[in-house]
Amino acid sequence: MSEEFDLSTLNPSQAEAVLFNNGNLLVSAGAGSGKTRVIAYKIAYLVKELFVPQQNILAVTFTNKAAGEMKERVEFLLDLNYFFGQISTFHSFCLRILRREAHYLGYSNDFAVCDAYDSVQVIKEVLKNLRLRLKEKPKVVQGIISAYKNGRELNLPQDLNDDLINLILENYNHYLKANNLMDFDDLLLNTLKLFHENESVLNYYASSYPFILIDEFQDTNTIQYELIKLLSTNSVHLCVVGDEDQSIYGWRGAEYKNVSRFIEDFNNVKIVKLEKNYRSTKEILTVANTVISNNLNRIEKKLFSDKEEKGEMVVFGALTPQEEAEFVAERIEELIERGESLSEIAVLYRANYLSRHFEDWLLKKGIAYRVVGGIRFYERREIKDILAYLRLLNNPYDNVSFKRVINLPKRGIGDKTLEKLGEYSQSLYLAIDLIPEKFPKFKVFKSFKKTIDSLKSAKFDNDFFDLLLKEIDYIEFLKTEYFGHELESRIENLYEFRNIIKEYLQRAENPSLNEFLDSISLASDTDEITKDAVNLMTIHAAKGLEFNNVFIVGLEEGVFPTAQSFSTDEGLEEERRLIYVAITRAKTNLFLSFSRSRGFGERYFEKRNPSRFLKEIPLEKFEVYGFSPFATPDFSSASYSSKQENFFPESDTTFSKGDSVIHSRYGEGTIMNVLDGGNKAIVKFKRVGIKILRSNTLKKGE
Repeated sequence: MSEEFDLSTLNPSQAEAVLFNNGNLLVSAGAGSGKTRVIAYKIAYLVKELFVPQQNILAVTFTNKAAGEMKERVEFLLDLNYFFGQISTFHSFCLRILRREAHYLGYSNDFAVCDAYDSVQVIKEVLKNLRLRLKEKPKVVQGIISAYKNGRELNLPQDLNDDLINLILENYNHYLKANNLMDFDDLLLNTLKLFHENESVLNYYASSYPFILIDEFQDTNTIQYELIKLLSTNSVHLCVVGDEDQSIYGWRGAEYKNVSRFIEDFNNVKIVKLEKNYRSTKEILTVANTVISNNLNRIEKKLFSDKEEKGEMVVFGALTPQEEAEFVAERIEELIERGESLSEIAVLYRANYLSRHFEDWLLKKGIAYRVVGGIRFYERREIKDILAYLRLLNNPYDNVSFKRVINLPKRGIGDKTLEKLGEYSQSLYLAIDLIPEKFPKFKVFKSFKKTIDSLKSAKFDNDFFDLLLKEIDYIEFLKTEYFGHELESRIENLYEFRNIIKEYLQRAENPSLNEFLDSISLASDTDEITKDAVNLMTIHAAKGLEFNNVFIVGLEEGVFPTAQSFSTDEGLEEERRLIYVAITRAKTNLFLSFSRSRGFGERYFEKRNPSRFLKEIPLEKFEVYGFSPFATPDFSSASYSSKQENFFPESDTTFSKGDSVIHSRYGEGTIMNVLDGGNKAIVKFKRVGIKILRSNTLKKGE
């Protein structure tokens, strides 16, 4: 980053947003319009020109990566080694408050944060204590509880109702509190509760931050919106930056209507629109603007660009998912041959299950790729095992972690023994000191506690992780569970975790195990994009990213938009926002594709109609290969292998050696020979080389 603080480098709308700092401001920021730059400049302007103390500024965004980048920009603009204002995610900010104030809610301030896995283990325990045998798995119940905590409405499964969920939730919360635990949702919910119940605490934080800036405001949920309202009661300036057109997280509680609600709830809101896009070509923006204009619930914006470059704009209609994937792989191969960087190529899809055929074809072509959003690093079994040990070392009341590690390595301790152990103390770990010699597995428990006590007294430094692995004999345990490549992979993951500890120790001013665990609880590795591979990912995972070449695949009714979205206008509008986000990831080249059939297995297919979104784009701006989005060939429900000829039009054209021909997908070519009485031809194409094809898929060239 090499930008110096210079207001003259801002466009007029950006400058207007930066210079307005007294009152309430909504920055309606279109995709690629430089909103992060505006926020960074606003912070720098407050400090540099208006002499606002850094500590009085709060900037909140949604990912650690975004917060880190924003902080770096501000420090560079202000020529500082460290910015003392608060730039963080909502969860990080709330965790920081609760670390100081949790005692008001009956927690100790060194409470532990449990992740989704740990929450599921607590729910299993709660269901067991309540003697409830549900058809749904505990993970489903955990998802329902999380939705309830975030104020989301749900259609409950048949054997669950509000009363039963409330009973489970009450016992779940009681268990968490008794074990000095909070789940991820509690960080927001308990901060809101803290503010509602303690006016003096609220006044302290509201007075501490008279200048508040909220990024990605369209992604806030009800709890976050209420937190903002409370925190801004004494604000001099509240600035929210958002774009309803990019609100794609309704399924997890994001409320895009918070943008219009902000205008209604806050006085004299000034609105500044950022419409100049610095990412995409004019052609791509025309497509994006045309599609999103079909949504009704939005602040009207029209993105524009100075980029005159004419990139590739292609729509491809395939017969099968395999054909679609082959087309994409061949186009990627061409891009690579032209010198395009692998990291500048992305294949975007609506759901993860669509990736398989694209993976297959990229493998066949020998093209390196990464499926972004597979099993995340911190969700891998061996990492969660080590984290459970670390959490127990940090919090002796963490019974969830105790139960995970007590048989890692295996010690033959069952549930009944743990129940008996729990009779001696609320903390299973501390109960070990109270059990008599006749207690089952007495020596095993004592040996375990001796190991933990020894590790608790060890210094948390660069040697700590190796000491931990040695004391708990974890590598040897893995060797009893796995072998070959999987064993090697899991051991490599452990060593990567060691690097994470070392990186933390290098950057921390006063390193501690508690602070390290906090950073892990808030960490996410979904932002990491491999630099030397094509990126395959869902559109949700692509939010905030950009690529020179974007393939949006699987554009069929029932796939994208999903069948579930058909029932409501709001559902379809969110799907339309999703394709808008996908289109605006592209900088230069945009490829859209669909398959006229999709199903499961090699010999089964279902008829698929092209997505309605393809019919909303200005098709004249695209090269169209294969089936047109407006074509309606007659499909049969029989297997593809026996009926595939029905998909191609009849042709009376005859070809001879040397004829110039055109194919819908492969482009221009020359007939090298004819086969099968003229029904097939060997064609050498300018772009993809030699292919053997049915003659009725070809037409005469110029």
